[in-house]
Amino acid sequence: MSGINRRDFFKRLSVDNFKEKNKMALYIRPPYQPVEERFEESCPACEGFCVKACEENIIQISNEGLPHLKYDQSGCTFCGKCAEVCDKKVLNYSPDAKIMAQASIFQTMCLAWNLTLCNSCLDACEVRAIKFEGLWKPVILSDKCNGCGFCISICVGKAISIQPIQNTVTK
Repeated sequence: MSGINRRDFFKRLSVDNFKEKNKMALYIRPPYQPVEERFEESCPACEGFCVKACEENIIQISNEGLPHLKYDQSGCTFCGKCAEVCDKKVLNYSPDAKIMAQASIFQTMCLAWNLTLCNSCLDACEVRAIKFEGLWKPVILSDKCNGCGFCISICVGKAISIQPIQNTVTK
């Protein structure tokens, strides 16, 4: 275990365990979605055109037949293609769209917080919602974060997670 002590190793296991257990309980909806009830009513009967239209391949369909975002490889560019192809009119394009989610940094897993020079998340954040307090302490500015998720897949330490906010949680 190079670069990590025993305590941090076990902390990482517990954080990863928590994320794994809870990731299927929380879904982050695509942008341009106005009302959760309409979403749950219309999307299961859809053919998933939004999934096929997504240029970043981050839209997936849950077991309940509802689209959600998965940021493993990329993030949302807010291109609007998912809204363009939504024949149920659940997704309505808006140029000032925001994904109803909030990113956060696990300090124990973050390379920068652990005094290793890294600013991958800062470089990936187009809206500049990540700021460094000094050289080593990145923080996410919740009022600027648009939920795009590009910081997640780029994070070497897998220290960034994103959770839905408001009424975007589905059981």
